[in-house]
Parts: sequence; structure tokens; C-alpha cells
Amino acid sequence: MLKNRLWSALLGCVLLVGCASPSWVVIRQEAAQEPLGQRIAIEPLDTSHLATVEGLNEPTSTAAASTAFVGYASEAAKTVGGLAVEREAPDLIIRSKVAEADPGFASTIYTRPSKLVIHVSFERPDGRVLEVIELQSSTNVSTDTKTSSARFERDLRIVTQRLGSYLAARTKVADQGTATP
Repeated sequence: MLKNRLWSALLGCVLLVGCASPSWVVIRQEAAQEPLGQRIAIEPLDTSHLATVEGLNEPTSTAAASTAFVGYASEAAKTVGGLAVEREAPDLIIRSKVAEADPGFASTIYTRPSKLVIHVSFERPDGRVLEVIELQSSTNVSTDTKTSSARFERDLRIVTQRLGSYLAARTKVADQGTATP
């Protein structure tokens, strides 16, 4: 009896882990899967889709969102050991575009979480696209995130943290523990 419960619990955990949402979804990737590089340039976020989104008020202007994205993405990239965020002679250019944005909704009767989906393209300086991934975040309405601007900013931070995780998994970073003679 105890053995059956243990196996049931283990199976339940495996199923839950399998259903967990990934930090990113690869949309397109070259078959060679070469390392992305160490010197990266982060282009401003293409926010043209935000102009059509109802509910994002003035503090969340497209220019502010683009600037915030570059700042957050640079922070996230710098946490990856060995990466350098540079505009001059990069190995990799990161271009990002808002694919979907929903500011969510809050009333006394009903709330709907926000949703932000960004497509990120990793390109060589010659224009060759190596990979395209999708990053997304959703924020529930709470005391910290009552405004659409607060939810959007939180979603931007989460998306850029996921970008940093992806860069850590895919960039060629020299082994810090190995000394060359």
C-alpha cells in the first residue's frame, strides 16, 4: 500500500515537471548549433506592436519600454561569466520584437493577468540569423502590480532574465577554472 502511494506520488511529480512551462521556446535554430559568441550587442526593442495595445498608459511609452529592455537585457547578459555587452565589433547581435502584449485587467469583480511575448533573433554581423526564440511572461494583478505599467515592467524584467538564462546556456564562455600553459 505504501509502495503504491510512493509510486503514485513519484509519477505525479514527473507529470508536473513535464508540464512546467519552459523559460524559452526555440522557434528556429541552425542545424550546426554553433556557439553564439562572447561579444554581444543588444539592439533596442522593436515596440511597434505596443502602439495598438489598449490599456498601456503613458508611463509605459514605447521609447521607455525599449530603453528599459536594453538595460535589463544588458544586466542579465553581464551575469553570464565571460560575456561582454559591446556595440563595437560584436560576435552576436540580439534583435527583439514585441510579438504580443496584453496589459491585463483589474476590477473588483474580475482580474486578468498581463501577458508579454517577445521574439528574440540572434544574428551574426553579416546578417545571418542563427536562432529565433520566444520569451514570455505573465503577471497577476496584486498590490504591487495594480497598474498596467507595473505589470508590463515586471514582465520585461522576467523576459530579460530568461534571455540571460538562454545566453548562459548557448554562449561560448571560456572555462574559468582552466589555465593555459
